[in-house]
Amino acid sequence: MLDFKHPFWSFCSRYSRRKNVIIFLSRYNTWPLMNGQVIPDGLIKKDEPFWKNFFENVPMVQFNHRNMAYITMSLSYYLLYKIMKAKIGGAFTVAGLLAVMMINYQAASGIVTLLNLVPK
Repeated sequence: MLDFKHPFWSFCSRYSRRKNVIIFLSRYNTWPLMNGQVIPDGLIKKDEPFWKNFFENVPMVQFNHRNMAYITMSLSYYLLYKIMKAKIGGAFTVAGLLAVMMINYQAASGIVTLLNLVPK
């Protein structure tokens, strides 16, 4: 469980204009769906300018973050496929394998953090 008395959280609340950091960490802590929905409610707020949704709207930020992670993982698998198909060998194959492994580790650690450490 996270300790909200830690100096990091006071820093976040001091420097976050709407305290979105705390709210961001306490919403949508389900995976692969966001609280049971593929596209969560409130993805686009019509009362604010459209461009602000990408930076200040919590559902939109998390939706974009997750989808960029899916795209990155897909592209890493495509890279690995192309490297293995070309049978280059040596350092290029090792670099491709390491890149895919690091991207998978990043995705897995993000999912585990989301499911275990984000307060409900």
